[in-house]
Amino acid sequence: MTDYRGLRFGNYQLIDVLGKGGYAHVYLGEQIFLKTRAAIKVVDSPLEDQKIEQFRFEAGAIAHLDHPHIVRLMDFGVENTIPYLVMDYAPNGTLRQRHPQGMPIPLAVVVRYVQQVAAALDYAHQHRIIHRDIKPENLLLSRKNEVLLSDFGIAVVAHRTNSMTTQDEVGTISYIAPEQLRRKPRPASDQYALAVVVYEWLTGNVPFQGSLIEVAMQHMEVPPPPLHEPGSSISAEVERVVLKALEKHWQMRFASVREFAIALQEAHSPRPPFVREPGTLPNFAPGVRENLLDNAPTAAPPGAASTPEVPRTRPDEIPEEETWNEERQVGEPVPGDPRGERPTNPATQSPGSSVPLDVRRSRPHRLNRRTALLALAALLIIAGLGLGSLLLASGSTPTARGVGPGLTPGQTQQAQQGTTPPPGASAAPTGNPTTNPATPTTPGTTPNPTPTAAASPTATTTPPQLFVSPASLTFSLHLGCLLNQSQKTLTIQNTGGGELSWQASIQNTNYLDIDKKSGSLGPGDSTQIVVTASCAILITTTDTITFHWSGTDINVPVRISVLL
Repeated sequence: MTDYRGLRFGNYQLIDVLGKGGYAHVYLGEQIFLKTRAAIKVVDSPLEDQKIEQFRFEAGAIAHLDHPHIVRLMDFGVENTIPYLVMDYAPNGTLRQRHPQGMPIPLAVVVRYVQQVAAALDYAHQHRIIHRDIKPENLLLSRKNEVLLSDFGIAVVAHRTNSMTTQDEVGTISYIAPEQLRRKPRPASDQYALAVVVYEWLTGNVPFQGSLIEVAMQHMEVPPPPLHEPGSSISAEVERVVLKALEKHWQMRFASVREFAIALQEAHSPRPPFVREPGTLPNFAPGVRENLLDNAPTAAPPGAASTPEVPRTRPDEIPEEETWNEERQVGEPVPGDPRGERPTNPATQSPGSSVPLDVRRSRPHRLNRRTALLALAALLIIAGLGLGSLLLASGSTPTARGVGPGLTPGQTQQAQQGTTPPPGASAAPTGNPTTNPATPTTPGTTPNPTPTAAASPTATTTPPQLFVSPASLTFSLHLGCLLNQSQKTLTIQNTGGGELSWQASIQNTNYLDIDKKSGSLGPGDSTQIVVTASCAILITTTDTITFHWSGTDINVPVRISVLL
């Protein structure tokens, strides 16, 4: 390891070493012009030329993250093929330094930490960035003792520079999700890693321990030890939340890391149900309570009418003037309406009348509404009778009876049956078999019907047949190749005739993965399937890929050899 103290990286002079890891060292740096201090993380190994541009692209994306619980990336660069990042300086160290391994933390403190880390991760996930290296060493404390999430994307840089040592791999492997071990990280991978950190904070130890390969196998296959035990201060509800975030399959975990933090908070201090004592009201301002009680709706007594009764009046008792329509402006109330009348001008109002003169003069002497409705009904009846007569008259024509104009009854019957002969041909009499016109008939003999063409024999086809090549696969992997994978190819072909549908399944998906699970093949068609083997195993093992089609199975054995 090279000591870079006293050297200059970009505009920063490296003063002292703040910390070190398996693949990078953190220095206290000072800006040569502004004299401000920052943390400079320098990766130990050089970066290859073809990867420098990709490093700059990823660092630029991380630099746009602006959140109160994320360490701000202020600058980055490459100095003589050595990548470095300039970050805010957190003077209070990391949570690993604040809480050494083996020392449990109270649940209330854990919940507060998780809320701050989850807020930072949820913000990053919304910007399509996955941290991929959540552990206490990457959780810093600000001047106000708030949690700051650091080292976004540093793990990716380290793997690309091949600088991660075995010691750092063991420290990181304790928090890596199963899908991340298969090189398929997703936002749920950060949730899994945070759940491992919570497990460690509550118990003092990580759930899985052992060598590098042993821990990787436990992440993928072994359930974590229980948290809730007799005499333990950890409740069953807290255990349920943590174990759900530690599910092996990412789809079985919480929908987001934010939901994980909320569930842990509710498990720590569930909200009691709100129950109001009978006969009590909320505390309103003075006078509001009395108004609510006075203006509250009251139920009508049983048997009471829900609407006011309207007196019935015979038609001969209706005054004549009420049978005439009156022209009023929009919104003009009817005289005598209890909702109020429009104010009238005494100068335009006749003595002894409550209706203004201008309104009385505008009354048209028309028939009342009842007479108009009777007249309209009579017109509709007359129109209906006329239309019915026309329809009856048109129904007596030859065309309506089924005999078209210019057609004989026999031709019309054939037309109705869809067997109209071509023009110039005579219609054959119905009920008699069609005879061959080239064959003469003699009296007393029965004409032979026209022979029909013999049916052609059905062509025989070869049934579909699935062929898989090669018949077996073998992988040779080196022990300790963390995150390393190897791929091989299978070819399947339909060697028969007809359409063929197939499905593929793996006996143990922890060791193998295939890029196609089902499909269909026409006669002679073929396709290739990529098989990927994960090297996170302890000893040489075997697996099987099975192809199902038309009730038949084809097994392809796969051998995964581990080389020491």
